[in-house]
Amino acid sequence: MPRRRSGAYNSAKTTWKYTDSAATGLTQRSATDHYGLGQSLDYMPKMGFVDTMKYILVHFLFSILGAVLSAAWIVFLLFIALPYLLFGTTLIP
Repeated sequence: MPRRRSGAYNSAKTTWKYTDSAATGLTQRSATDHYGLGQSLDYMPKMGFVDTMKYILVHFLFSILGAVLSAAWIVFLLFIALPYLLFGTTLIP
């Protein structure tokens, strides 16, 4: 007589299969160079130490600027735009 499995067991097995598939796909996608930065760095002409430091510094400053602008946008939306839309006034006088 074959052993019958419960519905909960089959559900757990299916859930595990799809969760594993999603996690594997997400990990592979996050580790892939979608912007082609590695290839573009390979094609760049060889730079000296100072030029390389300038290149890194410029990219770092643009990253910081992007983070600051994103934070400012979130603050604007949360403390000015959203209360104005909901209540007709802002939280900042």
